[in-house]
Amino acid sequence: MSQIKLISYISQSATFKILYPKDFILNEDEDGIVTITSPITYSNLTLSGYHGNIEIDEKVLTEFFEDATEAYIPISPTTKDITTDRLYIEQAFKQDNINWIWWAVAKENQIIMISVNSEDELSEEDYNLYRYMIDQIEIYPAEFED
Repeated sequence: MSQIKLISYISQSATFKILYPKDFILNEDEDGIVTITSPITYSNLTLSGYHGNIEIDEKVLTEFFEDATEAYIPISPTTKDITTDRLYIEQAFKQDNINWIWWAVAKENQIIMISVNSEDELSEEDYNLYRYMIDQIEIYPAEFED
């Protein structure tokens, strides 16, 4: 497998920094939603940031994740990885014959909702690339409001 050249991008809201393959197409819309598209598989990685005025814990993140994915049909169990530095949830879904994988990643008071969608099932190589990109995300917590 050839080495993939990655470049970094900081969202306009300065919520997160992500590494992505140089040949992928990145777009950030006026609502701050970042979409990164593979020019080969046309799969899309979409990221959006949310912040709260509370410290995000497993319960809050789980409820947020469940609310965000309630319209999707789960096709895998939920995976959670809770550490002192980061909270992480992942689950695969199907909707309208489109394959989805949703992640919720949180640090302090910041939540990043991430999804990958593709008409075809992701190959193991594509999944591992997206997972690597997600694992490398730097999340920048927001200031607590008074």
